Amino acid sequence: MAELRIAIAGDLHGQWDSTDELLLQLLAPDALLVVGDLSDGQVRTPARLARLPLPTACILGNHDTGRDASGRTLRSQLGALGACHCGWALKELSPGLAVVGGRPASAGGGFHLSPGAQAVFGPVTLEDSVARITAAALAADPALPLVLLLSLWLAAPAWVPPCAPRVTPRTRWQRARAT
Repeated sequence: MAELRIAIAGDLHGQWDSTDELLLQLLAPDALLVVGDLSDGQVRTPARLARLPLPTACILGNHDTGRDASGRTLRSQLGALGACHCGWALKELSPGLAVVGGRPASAGGGFHLSPGAQAVFGPVTLEDSVARITAAALAADPALPLVLLLSLWLAAPAWVPPCAPRVTPRTRWQRARAT
């Protein structure tokens, strides 16, 4: 199998512009995988990603609904991404890579679909979601490497071992100022 160079981007939150596109040109990856929270509901970033001249697969994150329970914002995101979006689906990228998107517009941390996601995708149970992802993965060419593309938010653990350092942004700032 030939070597693949894959660029991965996530949590863009609208911070994607010509500088990022120039960096991609310099890195010259074979494909780009984007893992959610593209733009907090605005279509500029998804539209730019869809126009990139390299194979791109994307899964939308929880911020991509734009806090819109009607689903209009999420639909506009999906429309701007076009064929790049691979939520609950298989996307085979031309350099020889199979990508399966997980649950789109997910808030992670268990199974939860926001009202905006439910307005677009309908009521989807955990079992339905697993079945869709599994079916997409099984449909992939077994000769290709398979990537499961997820956008998950993982909360910090409620319990931290006593030996673990407890550093917060504020204490780091206080330490920097004290030196």
